[in-house]
Amino acid sequence: MAELLTAIARRQREHRQRTADRLTAVLDTGLLPTELTEMALYYRAKAHKDLSQNDAARTGMQQVADAECRLAVKARRALANLARLAGDFPTALATVPTLGWKGRHHRVLGDIRWSHADTAAATRPFEAGRAEAEHGAWVCQKNGSVP
Repeated sequence: MAELLTAIARRQREHRQRTADRLTAVLDTGLLPTELTEMALYYRAKAHKDLSQNDAARTGMQQVADAECRLAVKARRALANLARLAGDFPTALATVPTLGWKGRHHRVLGDIRWSHADTAAATRPFEAGRAEAEHGAWVCQKNGSVP
């Protein structure tokens, strides 16, 4: 567990390949509990994405998304973005309804529309996302919770 947390903490200061290698070594031990295994898979997939190893990134994110764990929504958002970057717009668009507010569904849709150079169609989801976030912050403030 210490190596997992160290690899995640150092990922912004180390080369992403080093992070991916460290997380692979941690995963290969098979000693992590399920929730921490999913965390290691998620951050390794993020490192793979940063290294332009998109097939490995998609595989890792899909494992996390399928697990329906705490990071599943983030993994689904990453899958939509990876599909968009690969030019697989039907898959990216099909993922948007599964994201919901926590998955920033409006932002993902705006990014997809922006990729098509349709600024009018992109602006609408971005504005809806902003309004949704502002409303969520207002509700949290009213209830005394943290947004």
